[in-house]
Amino acid sequence: MTKQILLFALLLPNLLLAQKAKKAATPAPDKDKQTAIASLDSRFSDYAGISKQIWDFAELGYMEEKSSALLQEQLRKEGFTVSAGVAGIPTAFVATLSVKIPICFIINVW
Repeated sequence: MTKQILLFALLLPNLLLAQKAKKAATPAPDKDKQTAIASLDSRFSDYAGISKQIWDFAELGYMEEKSSALLQEQLRKEGFTVSAGVAGIPTAFVATLSVKIPICFIINVW
């Protein structure tokens, strides 16, 4: 029993230090990531409204005409070039943005 208490007393400080080191090792988000998050947060109500509209349309698969049109319109407003009717699917589209910064690729299936 005494050996167990002694072993515990010796190991406890190491365990506590390891926990502190683990918490300290988590890096803070870099500036670009913080900027992206802030930009998304500032438009949250806009994106939530668009999402709600799409939900309210309640369109069936491959018949999402209103949803597709709404998303295409929003992307055009943001400066994207939109090609509709991709792969012979009337509601499918590709939106491209010509910029010299990192790009995010999103597939939206609803």
